[in-house]
Amino acid sequence: SWRRLPVITSHLGLFIALTCATLGSADMQRLKMYCEKGQPEWRGLDAYNNVHELPIAIQLNRFTIDEYPPKLMVIDKMGRPIPYKKPEVLLIDDHFKQGSIAGWHIQVDKKIEDAVPALLAGMIKNMPKQMQGMLHMDSLGMAMKKGGYIKSSMAGSACAISITATKGNAMKKGWVTCGSYQFPLETLKLDNGKALVMASREPKRYASDVNIYTQDGKNIMTEIEVNKPYTVNGWKIYQLSYNEQMGKWSNVSVFELVRDPWLHAVYVGIYLLIIGAVGMFLTAGKKKEK
Repeated sequence: SWRRLPVITSHLGLFIALTCATLGSADMQRLKMYCEKGQPEWRGLDAYNNVHELPIAIQLNRFTIDEYPPKLMVIDKMGRPIPYKKPEVLLIDDHFKQGSIAGWHIQVDKKIEDAVPALLAGMIKNMPKQMQGMLHMDSLGMAMKKGGYIKSSMAGSACAISITATKGNAMKKGWVTCGSYQFPLETLKLDNGKALVMASREPKRYASDVNIYTQDGKNIMTEIEVNKPYTVNGWKIYQLSYNEQMGKWSNVSVFELVRDPWLHAVYVGIYLLIIGAVGMFLTAGKKKEK
């Protein structure tokens, strides 16, 4: 009877989905590809670090990262945040001017999103003019005399904040930065071995501008970011990681490439299963009416 068609469709869909998913687990390829800026890469590593040559190549053109605003916290002399179980933090966004943490009143005197130590800038001052152009040289002289940090677009620059911390009659002034691979972090010493520190910046979004080359002659310019893979010739390319030590100045992107030749068949089985379930629901309603 045609009324048995939904049941047959549902069972067929379940059979196709389970069978193809089982077969696909053996044929699936999941590889990692490490791409250095400006250099096409066509080799991937499997879970056992075996090298596989792929029919597609990826060239990293630019890596970008958006970070959450910096966070300040107080640590003890052992480096543990205070309080230990639920550390207090101050989120220093563009609207923050002053606040309190661990009994100290914190006032932001100056915030430089991309900064380098003035001493480091002084060393760079003797470099060729092409490299000096990355620094804001108009503020270099003043910063050299006063110390601290100056604005810079050179690789390795990081957020630096000038702080005034007061507690009763006590007052502490200084710079706080999380540092980078170019220079170490700097903290503001408070009392009893405590210090005000900036936590490492947390990434909000990161992506890679890439060129994808295929054996059939395609040259695709696109952007790949987390949770937004790009599909080409049966391969799904995911943004997996980057050089976390270099942070937003990373010149390496790590991609995950996944190929499952049975995936479309699994989808067909799932769709048949859904169609059969809907059909059984409709025919069941008609049987009750009779």
